[in-house]
Amino acid sequence: MTVSIQCSKIDVKNWYQEITLTIANEGSGTVDMNHASISFTGCGYQDPWGNFGGTLKGDLPLTLRSHTQGALDINEIVINHSNALPLAPGERGTLSFSFAAVQLPVKISDFTLTLASGSACQGQIMLKFPAMATSTTLKPTVDLRFPDARIQRYVGEWGQTLSIGDLSPGTYGISAPELCDNALRIVPQQADFSLVLTTGDEVQTCSIAYLPPIPLASICLNLDDDDFVGAKRVVELWSEAGLCEQTLTVGANQMLWVTQLLADHDYAICLQPTVINNQSLRSSAQPAVFTPVAGRTTIVEVAFQQAAVESRDFVVVNVTVLGLPPGTAPQRYRLCSGQYQYVFTLNSDAQQQTLPMRLMPGQYTLEVADITVDGTLWHCDQSAPVRLWQSINHMTLEFVPGR
Repeated sequence: MTVSIQCSKIDVKNWYQEITLTIANEGSGTVDMNHASISFTGCGYQDPWGNFGGTLKGDLPLTLRSHTQGALDINEIVINHSNALPLAPGERGTLSFSFAAVQLPVKISDFTLTLASGSACQGQIMLKFPAMATSTTLKPTVDLRFPDARIQRYVGEWGQTLSIGDLSPGTYGISAPELCDNALRIVPQQADFSLVLTTGDEVQTCSIAYLPPIPLASICLNLDDDDFVGAKRVVELWSEAGLCEQTLTVGANQMLWVTQLLADHDYAICLQPTVINNQSLRSSAQPAVFTPVAGRTTIVEVAFQQAAVESRDFVVVNVTVLGLPPGTAPQRYRLCSGQYQYVFTLNSDAQQQTLPMRLMPGQYTLEVADITVDGTLWHCDQSAPVRLWQSINHMTLEFVPGR
């Protein structure tokens, strides 16, 4: 191992000064700086009450020693850390301390670094992965937690052994995450392991076992509804076990791709109740049931039942649209308040318009897409909630260029 030390510039006329050592690993393997000893000669000593710092200071107090050898003062600093303190190949670390001189001009030289016994980081962890009979693009993956709490991800191959080297002594945590794509889910039999390397050249082996792969399938949800284009519905997928597996938002007259469903298992589709343009929509009396099949995408229709709500006491709303250039095409808008939502199209001129339906009194959020006209982006400046009551029944929607 080749480790070099460089000392910061010394002020030869200063009795007391801060010194920073830069330590570089110029070798090809990681070294453990824990318990490393740095010695040097100088006309003085390191001040135990001074300032100490740097990336290699460690989280425990430094050990300071000094003695006289003939006309020379020999100083020693030992780095102490609660676990390994690795310095990777090509990496640099620093250690700073206060130096009190006993004579001028100040002289400091002959820096020597001695690593602790077995501190060369040549330990290995061998991860064995089982063969995979099912064809898949998924690869076995582990997250390795180092003694200094760093976490690094490693990817192996099925039926092979992954070797992780240049490791220092200490306790390592291994986590094997669940693997999943649109075709398979592969779950480890045991997700977390702990290994201890007691020496700098120890080799430990860990076998990662997995449960049989679970085949997955995909569907396309289709919500065929020409009356409420621009509205959104919330759809729930319930499993055979009576659990809501997924909650999805689907737009009217849109298809939504749903992946990672259990193949050959039954699912029921339930529509969360909502009111759109004063029409109450909810699931059919008998929710649709479908069974996804691996390797095939099934189109599943979202069925619902519809009934009008009593709206005679709702609010007649007038709207003025401002700011858009003349000739801008009509735009679609959406107002939402709890279960209620209203979708409508408005002309883009400044003439007052009356919405085609009454609105339930309340506080609404407004959704409208940005508009590009002749290369300029226009944005509806309506960040505050819209309040609509019998006494407040007018909305002004102003568009501004840019965002």
